[in-house]
Amino acid sequence: MEHYDEEPVPHPAPSMLVFAEPMLVASKRGGGGLPVPVPETAVTSETVEFLNAILPPREWTEEDSATWRQFALPLAASREITAAVQRKLDAELVDRQARPSGLCSIREELFSQTFDEVIREVTLLCPERGLLLLRSRDELRLTMSAYRTLYESSTAYGTRRLRAATEGKAELQADVDFLEAECERSRARVNEARVAVQAVERKWAATRAADEERRKQELQFLLFQNQEMTRFAESAGESMAKLRLELRGHMGAAELQAEAKAAEAALASSSESESDSSSGDDESGSGTGSGTGSEGEEGESGEAGPAASGGAGGGDAADDGKSPA
Repeated sequence: MEHYDEEPVPHPAPSMLVFAEPMLVASKRGGGGLPVPVPETAVTSETVEFLNAILPPREWTEEDSATWRQFALPLAASREITAAVQRKLDAELVDRQARPSGLCSIREELFSQTFDEVIREVTLLCPERGLLLLRSRDELRLTMSAYRTLYESSTAYGTRRLRAATEGKAELQADVDFLEAECERSRARVNEARVAVQAVERKWAATRAADEERRKQELQFLLFQNQEMTRFAESAGESMAKLRLELRGHMGAAELQAEAKAAEAALASSSESESDSSSGDDESGSGTGSGTGSEGEEGESGEAGPAASGGAGGGDAADDGKSPA
């Protein structure tokens, strides 16, 4: 197989899989070369073909444009080869600074090559076991590939989401700043409104206290005025009662004087009548006149009595008539 268009590879990368000696496939200078003789083994040609089918040979091109091919070693594994592979694996892990845990591509590559070496050793002993291990390896690689694809897709999705979030972060930050400023303005307005409400409440409380004090003073003044008016009415009633009594006393004295004057007039008239009768009659007539005079005195006293009582009644009536006035 010739690879004239490929870049020349100076030497293949080291591998944990044990290969046989390389053989020259083609060369621009001298054409194809003879394969390097492989040591004879007890493995049959069918087993070797099966081994080459499951573990294909590797090829590379050196600087002199010579193409080399190298097959897996068709030699049954021995204890020394297995121990050498183990020592080489440990050395490669240390030299290439593979991580002891977690995801590490270097450790994955080295253990994959070691698994190929195990497949080679088992295939030389039993091709069926080698095929089973090959299927297990392919299934494991498919699983790892699926996990790798899932990881890469999730990483890409996360990167896109992060980029989208980062792109809108400036706008969101501007919105947050605007809302914070609006909140500060709202808080300032609330504080101003609270101060205004407190001022109105204080003013209203002062006005209410002044109104209550004014009403209290007015009430006290009205109560005092009511008490004074009551006292004045009581004193005026007492004065009117005294005045009525005094008026009633004065009216009674005037009536007594009038009655006395009437009695005096009656006595004067009776004395005059007696004197006239005594001058015209005899002595018997004088006796009769004295009797008549006594009867006249009784009649006058009887007339004075009703007159006095009528005067007193008139005084009371006059008092009763004036009292309503």
